[in-house]
Amino acid sequence: MLDNYFFNTCDIGNTCPDGSTGGASGSPLAETPSFTLGNAPRTYGRVRQPGTRIVNMALFKEFPMATIREGMRIEFRAEAFNVFNHPQFGSSDTNFGGGSFGQISDLAQSMRELQLGLKFYW
Repeated sequence: MLDNYFFNTCDIGNTCPDGSTGGASGSPLAETPSFTLGNAPRTYGRVRQPGTRIVNMALFKEFPMATIREGMRIEFRAEAFNVFNHPQFGSSDTNFGGGSFGQISDLAQSMRELQLGLKFYW
């Protein structure tokens, strides 16, 4: 099922249920000669890629140090990127002649990252 989720197999040269062969001349995903423009629209509804869900979070706490000098303070920060660690898959392979056409083999965003910081204001 996942093999067919991100692209329609009829469009890459396989036999379609109606008996036609996808990727033939005139098909939106037909292979074109090098350095020429194809006829695929800017957005093609049958080629999909996964959506993204990214949640970033930052927490900080300020500690006043007015007893030493007016306006002096220390700020502690904790920042998290992709807090819930959802995988953000990259786009599918668009090399028409390759054996991995339509497959996703990388991540668009890195996994969860945590960052701590300490600022000193005077």
